[in-house]
Amino acid sequence: MRSKVSILLAALLTTIASAEGLKGMQVTLGGYTFGSVNENTGAFTPLATYSLPNVLSVNQMTYHPGAKQYVFTAFVDFNNAYLLTIDAFNYQLSAPSTPIPTTYVEGIEYSPALGGLVAAYGSNNFTNSLILMDGFYNQMAIKNLATSNLDMDCLFISGTNSALNKMDSNNSWMGNQRHIINNPFGAHTYTAVGSNYWTPSDYDLAYNPVNGMNYLTRGNSLAVVHSLTSAPATIGNYGGPFITALAYGPDPKTVQGTIILNDTVASFPLTSRQISYQLLQNNNVISSGTYYLTSPSLFFQFQVLDSYAGPATLVFNGSSFLRKTVPVNLSDPIVLAGPVPMQNGDPDFSGEVDAADIDLVIARFGNTYPSNLPDPDADVDSSGEVDAADIDICIANFGGVDN
Repeated sequence: MRSKVSILLAALLTTIASAEGLKGMQVTLGGYTFGSVNENTGAFTPLATYSLPNVLSVNQMTYHPGAKQYVFTAFVDFNNAYLLTIDAFNYQLSAPSTPIPTTYVEGIEYSPALGGLVAAYGSNNFTNSLILMDGFYNQMAIKNLATSNLDMDCLFISGTNSALNKMDSNNSWMGNQRHIINNPFGAHTYTAVGSNYWTPSDYDLAYNPVNGMNYLTRGNSLAVVHSLTSAPATIGNYGGPFITALAYGPDPKTVQGTIILNDTVASFPLTSRQISYQLLQNNNVISSGTYYLTSPSLFFQFQVLDSYAGPATLVFNGSSFLRKTVPVNLSDPIVLAGPVPMQNGDPDFSGEVDAADIDLVIARFGNTYPSNLPDPDADVDSSGEVDAADIDICIANFGGVDN
């Protein structure tokens, strides 16, 4: 098998805003296209195109929330198939290092019930063992099912209990194409489900936890499985070539606004001001980062996944500026934080503009920056020198506290 790195090429990325929902991998001229699939019509909207030399087919896909990546299988030959990932934020393609014991992997699915990514692996075009991996693709559990003629072309989950299913549309096992694998990493058993109504062009299924439906990519059309036992019903054509891998997952959305540093000069010729942010929801940090300002204002934007919705809090803090909190609504298509004015005058970072700040500025009076002397934030107006203007700013903001 050739090196994974040698067969990965940079992708032409075309980002298009869309809602959380179905994603698919479509066969295109010279490669594969990742995009959104409309659950009501089947229409396919491209998001990114990848050239994958030596990859004969892409067969399965799932969304791994621990890694925040879409994961799919790349088939090279009957003994060589491996995992590739697509970053949910920027659609960058990569090949994770995985602990899969063989060079051939086929079925792939994230299982909430098992708390990890499940992959079916084996050799000679047969997959009869399972591995469970965490968000860093480390092995959590492994199981050799040791069952004659068992082949797990497709893994998917179904139902509110996230039951793990295996489906092989071209090889029935013990008389059935589809089975639920009960207790897959323990004393496992199998439950045959439904009739053998699956066709060779039924490549992959994706479970939507919102409506409880399993969506099926059936050649060049999207279908839906309404229950555990009913036959798939066609929804509509993709409007192009076959889609061979399907997953349900999020898209990126943008949070944006403008940071305003009050009481500063028009430009900061010598030292930038460091402002960090955290996006919090239910006391959990969704996103964080740092901006370096060289002028009093900065338009910012960063991305979060649209799997997050509802009220959240954006917190800014840093340098001689008091902490500023801004309520935002993550259910909006574009999350607008608006202008974020930050009160100046707290060079000792205590969270309050008080006499200690004035004393600190006086103690650093005459310092210029950059220099080897400490406390460049005592130059609260960012002029490059601690002077009377800095003392005046602290006095004018006296009594201010973190918001």
